[in-house]
Amino acid sequence: MQEPDIQPSLQWTPSGSLKAAIPCALGVGISFYSLSRKSYHPRFTLLFISLPIIVAFQSSNEFSADDFVNEIFARFLLIFLAHQSFLHCILAPEEVDIERRRLSDLSSKYQTVQKQDVSRLHSRQGAPRNWIFAYKMLFNARCLGTKWQVRHANPSGEATMKSNPSPRVKFIMKRLGVLLLRYIFLCLYHDPSFHLYMPDGIPWKQEDFSSGNQQLFWRFLFSFPALEAQARHFVTRGAFIRIYIVCDQLIPDYLILSSYHDILSIIAVGLHIDTPEEWPPLFGQIGKAYSVRKYWSHFWHLLVYRSFSAHAEYMIVKVTGTRKRTTLTRYANNACVFVLSGLMHALVERTLNPDSCSRCGCWATFWRYCLQVVAIISEEVFQRVIAKLEHRLIPGEVRSMFIATMHRITGYIWVIFWTLWSKEFTFFPQAYCLKQQIAA
Repeated sequence: MQEPDIQPSLQWTPSGSLKAAIPCALGVGISFYSLSRKSYHPRFTLLFISLPIIVAFQSSNEFSADDFVNEIFARFLLIFLAHQSFLHCILAPEEVDIERRRLSDLSSKYQTVQKQDVSRLHSRQGAPRNWIFAYKMLFNARCLGTKWQVRHANPSGEATMKSNPSPRVKFIMKRLGVLLLRYIFLCLYHDPSFHLYMPDGIPWKQEDFSSGNQQLFWRFLFSFPALEAQARHFVTRGAFIRIYIVCDQLIPDYLILSSYHDILSIIAVGLHIDTPEEWPPLFGQIGKAYSVRKYWSHFWHLLVYRSFSAHAEYMIVKVTGTRKRTTLTRYANNACVFVLSGLMHALVERTLNPDSCSRCGCWATFWRYCLQVVAIISEEVFQRVIAKLEHRLIPGEVRSMFIATMHRITGYIWVIFWTLWSKEFTFFPQAYCLKQQIAA
């Protein structure tokens, strides 16, 4: 959820939008040209990509009149820059070139028109440029169809590139139907007449975020049946506020990002630029999110995982001096990925809302991401202990029939509780400060 700024937002103008759009287009263009052929100076190339992207990021609050669109644009710039850093600096140029040739050969199997002669132009040195590979990898943050593809990015578990593509019309009609449903749900979600009003009404009051109300779960939730009527009313309102804030953060992100993804997939597949297999859903299945780890790895989008994980591994190797994969390095990699994600969101918030950040800080989201590592480690330790106890105390037949279901139910409850508590713990102090500033 985005709190209102203390100062009014900048008035949008077309010239302000161009200040962000032109440098962004320049950075994307340089990346596209660079990816079309093996780069012999990748770090130097990344510098030329980074400069216009950073300029565009600094002007992202002027990109449009909608704060949410500006936030998505700013996040896109940082994710794009991390992806280009992965392709140009983390990977060896020879490794990228091998994948470039492989994808070129694979794509030719299902292209109805031979485009090799058109897509490969020769530079002055005579080296071929592969524009198809440049296009395929430019925004492919999940590295779909490559050997670097993120696990769980493709729900079918099959290779992204296939020699027999799925029917395009069926794919487009299905995505159009889903897109329409998302649009209807968004309209209902933002329609005030359909809002579920909390006790004492919404929007929330400054007292809802006061220091005495910032630890609802630990203070009252588990003793709810024994509370008096007035205290129950207080706890009910507090629970509704936390649910509302979490939903207000997750639902728009899920629906709007998925809608953008669907629109782009319809255009790309409809124009025969891509195949349906190259556009799996952006998000996974919510039913698989019965642990915090699975929430992030199976449900939430994985746009930052490949680039952030690669940068994290690079830093770990520099520190430890070894590439050996251990439990400790795996947790260290997870921690680095969440820290980088938190820094990205904090940087976006500081760029878009400098006034509120200077008064109340903008680290709530950063700490919420950092806490995810604590949850992942805790639940894995707990799961190992429980698994050993079950193996000793419960017969295998019962374990296979009953315990698996109980694990899922308990897991869903745990994920919901953790999501609400981590939002309460990190966001409420900042929200209280913002409310104080607005009231003043």
